[in-house]
Amino acid sequence: MVVRSLGLVSVLSLVVGAVACSGESGGATANGISGSGGASSSTAGTAPATGGSSVVPGAGSGGNGQPTAGVGGGTSAAGTAPSNGGGSLGNGGTSTSPQGGTAAGGGNAGGTSAGGSGNPGSYPDPPRPINVTRTTRISFNFNATEADPGATGGQHTGEFDPSKGKLQKKLVLPFGGVNSDPWKMGWAVDRGYHVLTVDLWNDYPKDPGYPEYLESWSGEDKSTNLNQPKNNGVMERVKAGLTFLAANDVESDWGYYLDAQGEVRWNDVILFGYSWGGQLGVAASKYVAMDRIIITSAPNVPIDSPWLKQPNITPPERCFFLGGNKDGEHPTHKAETLLLGWPGDVINVTHMAPPYASNRLEVDDGHSSFCGRPFNDGMVDWDSICEFMFHTQK
Repeated sequence: MVVRSLGLVSVLSLVVGAVACSGESGGATANGISGSGGASSSTAGTAPATGGSSVVPGAGSGGNGQPTAGVGGGTSAAGTAPSNGGGSLGNGGTSTSPQGGTAAGGGNAGGTSAGGSGNPGSYPDPPRPINVTRTTRISFNFNATEADPGATGGQHTGEFDPSKGKLQKKLVLPFGGVNSDPWKMGWAVDRGYHVLTVDLWNDYPKDPGYPEYLESWSGEDKSTNLNQPKNNGVMERVKAGLTFLAANDVESDWGYYLDAQGEVRWNDVILFGYSWGGQLGVAASKYVAMDRIIITSAPNVPIDSPWLKQPNITPPERCFFLGGNKDGEHPTHKAETLLLGWPGDVINVTHMAPPYASNRLEVDDGHSSFCGRPFNDGMVDWDSICEFMFHTQK
């Protein structure tokens, strides 16, 4: 176990140029969190708790059947996920959530999907227009305890550059490989995304079924291997981080990603997870309805882990996988994304330009983050594939 304690930092600085990504590294990382390292392979697991049902009824064409968390007892069947191809969608079903409740399933009510990978389902429109007045790049570093006194340790960063490309109106949460530091993603900053980097528990899982990913994301007590306050879960850190940035960097309008009650509007959030971060992305898909979940070189969880089979809250049509066929874990990644119901056959797009008729893609490469990695060592530039998965606007 390694506990990293960072002092309070509140630095407002303008940064020019791309921010380097960090990959997998040796040495455990645990911030204000108790855990233990060491790789483990297990086939058993404990199913997440289930609770009450919350049904968001269909509202006809253009309805806002947004998946939302429910409370109470009982479980219910998953809804039908919307298709990529457009057409009117029926009433949303309900599905079990690992949060201890249930939530409306992928079958969002009403509306017409945009076709392709653009906007499957019928997430509601943002409650207001975005109001960015900033014109220059910013990198705002702050400590977790500045955003939330109940949290412990860990430095966060909000990055944004409205001068680069088109304003995307999406928040990107990047997560790197096992034991990596909080993972910045200059690739997304350079394309007009808001990017929030948060510190979190990131180590080899040990519990049967790897529920550590659920706990790292949600802050709920799912694992005997972790001992963290709920404030250290990613969901709470994102909420606190956005609230802090909204107050301290008004020009970038981080508050656009919060609703009137101060809760995160996950519908406009993209999670990008490489390797370990990809497993975390799958865990996140069981809790909230995101705009996109994009994973590379992942997931690698015991395939009979019960939480993998829990219904998705993020519709599978909004989930994307990119893997390298030279990666020794690639067969596992393909099998698990199939189990998760992510659409399409795995297709090789090494020499194929987007768009693609699948959300599951592979290239002639190895274990990699692909999106935004350095290319000065002869590595291939996979930008067009990544921009397809992110649905980057030009």
